[in-house]
Amino acid sequence: MHARNSPYNKIYNRHLIIRNLFKKNFSRAEFARLTGLTRATITNLVDELIEEGLIRESDVNVKNNRVGRNPKTLEIVSDRYTIIGVDIARDGCTIGLVEFGGAVLISEPVALDRADSPETAVKIISDAIKNTILPECKKGSLLGLGITTPGPVDTMNGIIDSDIPDFSLWHGFHIVEAFKKYFDVDICLERDANAVSLAELYFGYGKHLDDFMCIISYVGIGFGIVKDRQLYSGKLGLTPELGHMSIKFDGEPCACGNRGCLYQYYGITNILKAVQKDVPDIVSWEQIVDKAYAGERYFIDIIDHYAGIFSIAVVNAVNLMALDKVILSGFVVYRPEMFLDAVKKYVLGSYIARNFFTVDIHMTNIKENENLLGAATIVIDDHFNRYT
Repeated sequence: MHARNSPYNKIYNRHLIIRNLFKKNFSRAEFARLTGLTRATITNLVDELIEEGLIRESDVNVKNNRVGRNPKTLEIVSDRYTIIGVDIARDGCTIGLVEFGGAVLISEPVALDRADSPETAVKIISDAIKNTILPECKKGSLLGLGITTPGPVDTMNGIIDSDIPDFSLWHGFHIVEAFKKYFDVDICLERDANAVSLAELYFGYGKHLDDFMCIISYVGIGFGIVKDRQLYSGKLGLTPELGHMSIKFDGEPCACGNRGCLYQYYGITNILKAVQKDVPDIVSWEQIVDKAYAGERYFIDIIDHYAGIFSIAVVNAVNLMALDKVILSGFVVYRPEMFLDAVKKYVLGSYIARNFFTVDIHMTNIKENENLLGAATIVIDDHFNRYT
């Protein structure tokens, strides 16, 4: 283990202050008590962050029950920066503008059906950003551009993997390099589930947790891990692909090269395809949920069935990582109680360490534009982790 040098300490401590202020407002004295840093160190870092316009002293004072004037609190300057988000999914693309404080100011779909190459798709997206997003950016406020896609992705080199199922347009594409031809800003690429996990860490249920897993219901299953308030990543920034864990060793071949992947049995496309064999006019998860809450047994059973399949992913993740906090997001956030109760029913009696700890499973409290917020958060996180 290497000792932290002075430049690293400064980066780490700046980031520590920013991330804690995303949780709640603090005074300088509270920061010193919270972090163990000296008052002088806190003062220097805070003054620097105030000078950059990232934080400010609030007019709200802290009641400290001591003689003398109560200290003022510090708070994030939410509109100091804006970030462009680009969320490229299997079923479309969304661009947006997000404030440093987490507010999504703009969210617009971009049609890519006429794109015959990834270069053409990037040109279409870039034109939409220039026409829709850039006119709303204040001069000097643009922090960067974040891109999210299904994984795996090479975040270090800005490359999308060449074997992602149902994502053939983008296979093997150097997407960061392509966007740099259009935008002279810092550009970050991240797997969509990882970006959502970072959004949870900064702005969602996870901001009060040190360790958690985020499992997202998409066309398949997304998975991100936060450990010690840092996004977990392996070689080249790659992270675990829970959706391609086999649950049926003799199942149908998956495009990833494996057999019987979770991806083949779960996800909104598979759910709707199965339901439409019996009820052709069902076109959304929301319809399924509404009918279940109306008491229709077929749809109650559908939710229970797919909660059971989803729970295999949760149990495998808990068994693998031995973490006790799980945040769920994706299409299941709509009227989630029935699905969540079913998942808890299947999970809580199935993971191997149940005699040692209880798994807490929660729905995200970020209800809209979570992927765009994730795209912005990867830029924020990168900025403070590499700031010099």
